[in-house]
Parts: sequence; structure tokens; C-alpha cells
Amino acid sequence: MNTTLAVVTIVVSSVGVIASAILVLKQITLMTRQMQVTYDWNVRKTSQEALRDLISGEFPKWRDKIESEFSCRIPDPKENYESKTSDLAPEKIKELNFVLGRLLNMLEVVCINIKNNVVDEDIIYDYLGVILIEYRRWSEPFIVKLSNGDARYLGSLKKYAEEWSIRFETEQRQMAESGLVKGKGTLAR
Repeated sequence: MNTTLAVVTIVVSSVGVIASAILVLKQITLMTRQMQVTYDWNVRKTSQEALRDLISGEFPKWRDKIESEFSCRIPDPKENYESKTSDLAPEKIKELNFVLGRLLNMLEVVCINIKNNVVDEDIIYDYLGVILIEYRRWSEPFIVKLSNGDARYLGSLKKYAEEWSIRFETEQRQMAESGLVKGKGTLAR
């Protein structure tokens, strides 16, 4: 009888331990999922804040200055920094270099934030994709000159501009076929 009671006690205790372990694992899974949703939300919110700060800060001023004061046609594939500066006075080139450098550094900061998962690449791409691609293409001679062979100089900007060029071409085909490019999915609850 004592043996039977001992076996029953061990079985009941084992079932209790297993049930407790299952409940703890389920709770950990739920907490982990909620932490991921919170993280995703925070990254999206930070992305929106970064874009808001960019478009309401100095970025538009530098873009306007480059495109109006210096008459740069950034999206024009026939024009780039080298062709534009070939007939500018040295003091105007110096001024353009300053403005262009500021603008490219702002874009580099955004790209570094993408690289380090501070902001969401898809959200940033939706606003800055074409802008980043075109400014990188247009500025390539300027970037090469300033980098002095240092591959890290504006490295994140170059990386995302190259990747986004391919992405943009793919999306252009999608737009031609379906008329819409898919956005971000909804956050899990």
C-alpha cells in the first residue's frame, strides 16, 4: 500500500511539474510575441518620426538650393555632379560641395539607421527610395573624389542606393502588371 501511494504521489507530482512547465513555456511564448510586436511598432514609429524630422528639417532646404540655386537636374540621367560643375566658378563649386555634402550626410545617417535596425527599411524606402537612388547616381563623381579610396565613405548610402535601384526596377514591373506595390503587413496582436 505504501508503494502504491508513493507511485501515485510521484505520478501526480510529475503531472503537476509537466503542467507547470507547459504553462510557463506558453507564458514565455506570449511575452516574446508581445515584445516583438512592441519592437515592430517602435521601429515603425521611429521611422515615421525620422521621416517627419527629415522633411520638416534642413533636408528640403538643401534639396531646393541644389535644384534651384545651382539649377541641378538630379533626376536627369544626362547630368551629374561632374557635368554640372564643369562650367561653374570655383566659389560656386565650393558652395555646391558644402550643400551637397550636407544633404548626402543626412541620407547617410538615415541609411546607417536602417543598417542598425533603428528604422524600418521599407517605410524609409517608400519615401526616400527614388531620392536616394538619384542623388547617389548624380553625386557619384563627388563621392569618389571625396572618399579618397575609402570604401566606408558614404558606404551605407551607396549600399542602399544600389539595392534600392534593383528594387525600384522590380517594382516598376509590378506596377505595370498590377498597378500596385505591396506595402507593409499589419502588426500581429
